[in-house]
Amino acid sequence: MNTRNVLATICAVVFISACSSNSPSESEIKKAAIGDIDGVCKLVKIENFIKVNGVAGNGGNSYQESVKYTLNVLPFPDAQNILKDFENKHTEATKTYDAAKANSDAVYAKFNGDTSIEANQSRNTAHDAREAAWQVMDQSSLSNTNHGIPYDQLVNQACPSSSPELNAFIASSYASSKEFFIGGANKEVNQTINMIKSDNGWVKGE
Repeated sequence: MNTRNVLATICAVVFISACSSNSPSESEIKKAAIGDIDGVCKLVKIENFIKVNGVAGNGGNSYQESVKYTLNVLPFPDAQNILKDFENKHTEATKTYDAAKANSDAVYAKFNGDTSIEANQSRNTAHDAREAAWQVMDQSSLSNTNHGIPYDQLVNQACPSSSPELNAFIASSYASSKEFFIGGANKEVNQTINMIKSDNGWVKGE
């Protein structure tokens, strides 16, 4: 290859590189959109990441990218056994409540119409025990909003390095349905990201 051809090749490479830097690459867009979600938490996985549209800003130093992707919240490890454990706890809590209710009914019947200090104390003690047992039973119920399961705690333990926002989203997904907790859930995400050109390439802007 003669000198002229070498120079032409070099110029072409420089020109292509310069042109490619005028807009964000797919990897830069993906990093700006999802950050370190993929890989930082074993409970989520990103699939079907697609760039939908891109619009250059004034001056060539900014870009607005529209993307869509599937955010998969994966089944929680050992979810079946966790649910079974809490179901057993709820069964025991229900038995405790039934016993406290029966005792409360018996105390109220025994001291019916009695206004003595002893009667009032007995009724109050029985009532408080019944209420405390009801609270435990209600909190352990799988029909409760959180199904009696500390989803936030479980997710934080499984993914200690991911962001609080991501962990809260995962926990709320599990809490919305025990079927999601066991089988996982998919969410289709449409997102628009503002990007700016920096010395290190294109990065997420404000």
